[in-house]
Parts: sequence; C-alpha cells; structure tokens
Amino acid sequence: MKQLLFFTGQSKFPQGVPAKNMYDLCTVSVEIEPDSNVIIRASCTLANEHGRAFISSLLIGYCLEQGIDDIVAEINERYFGTSKNAVIAALKDLYRKYSLYNQDKKDKFRKIRSTSGLNMQIPS
Repeated sequence: MKQLLFFTGQSKFPQGVPAKNMYDLCTVSVEIEPDSNVIIRASCTLANEHGRAFISSLLIGYCLEQGIDDIVAEINERYFGTSKNAVIAALKDLYRKYSLYNQDKKDKFRKIRSTSGLNMQIPS
C-alpha cells in the first residue's frame, strides 16, 4: 500500500454559527488511499463532536474519482446544521486541490512518457 495522501479544504463560516467562535475557518480534511482514491479518514472543524462525527461518517468510504456531486447531494439531503454551506464550500475547495494534484500527476506522467519514447505506437 502506498503512503496516504492528505488534503484540506477551507471556507468561511457564516455569522451566528457557533463554530465561528472557535475557529476562523471551516476546514474539512481527509486522508485518501492513493490507489483507490477512497477517503479512509475525515474530519472537520464544527463546534460539536456529534456534527464532526456525522460529516466524517458521510465522507469515509467515498471515492473522490467520482467527483463530489454525489457527496454534496448527500450532505444536502442529510445534514441540516447551520454550517452546511460552509462544509460544502470547504469540501469543494478540498476537491479543487485534489483535482490539481491529479492533473499535475498526469502531466508529469505524460512528460516522462514523451521524453522516454513510450509515446510511440506499438505495431499490431
């Protein structure tokens, strides 16, 4: 197994949310297994443990290769805390960073292929 990857995403809490008194930003963090892109651990900066555990339970087991539309829909359908929009915005920021990482990885692979001659067509 490869070493795990760690990503975070952040957003601002709205006024009047209890977590804003504790944290400057809403942060969602995940550990991802790089071969499967599945989230194996997750946390977020919500004010109470129950909310943090609930968001974590929604994220664990989710494959980021699928995009985030499904997990955003699930959060919208199941989480009714006052920080919902902040959590979703932080998750979108996290996914943006994950996508940039994957694009950079693909670009490096393409560069290696093209400079090593692996880009040539193999005769059938």
